[in-house]
Amino acid sequence: MIFLGQTNIIDDIVESLLESLNGIFRGFNFVCYNIFQYGNLILFLFYFVLGGYLLVSAKNVEDKQKIYGRNLEFIRKRGRISAAILVFVAILFLFKVIPFLLLWFDQSFTLPPFVIWFGGFEVEDALNSIITINDLLPYNDITISFIFFTALMSFISVILISLGLFLVVYNKNILRTKYKPISLIFLGIILSIVFGFTTYIKLII
Repeated sequence: MIFLGQTNIIDDIVESLLESLNGIFRGFNFVCYNIFQYGNLILFLFYFVLGGYLLVSAKNVEDKQKIYGRNLEFIRKRGRISAAILVFVAILFLFKVIPFLLLWFDQSFTLPPFVIWFGGFEVEDALNSIITINDLLPYNDITISFIFFTALMSFISVILISLGLFLVVYNKNILRTKYKPISLIFLGIILSIVFGFTTYIKLII
């Protein structure tokens, strides 16, 4: 009787832990679902803010240089053109033009080894067969969490590489920040190699 009582206590503890883990997975899935549901809007705001920040920074640099009698109007012109390009890219993300182009481009590539090795056949099948984020709903919480985690890392890699390249191109003459863009690019490339550069695409279409 004592042994049976101890077994029941262990079973209750294990069941409680599993329920807690399932709650964590469901919470993580809920957060990621909303991130990818508005993924194009997030990327639109990201590139739009970069464009606006670049335009304002270029104007400030030009105004400061005028104090010293230097005419650096080309900086403002460069800022305007670059800002316009960034806003254009932002609009393409907003209307899902770039995601569809990347999806078409990505069809020639296989999934990253990390996804196949650790995710297993079910994850590989899900990522190859889903068309939209809602196609994930039939899968179990753990599988969905792994896919969301992989896609989130891929999503972050794009933002890191974009921000790093943005700083590389404009940091010297316009932005003049103390950030080190190479570290951002390096981290973004590592994430894109491990998790894929376009793994997130199907989840934001």
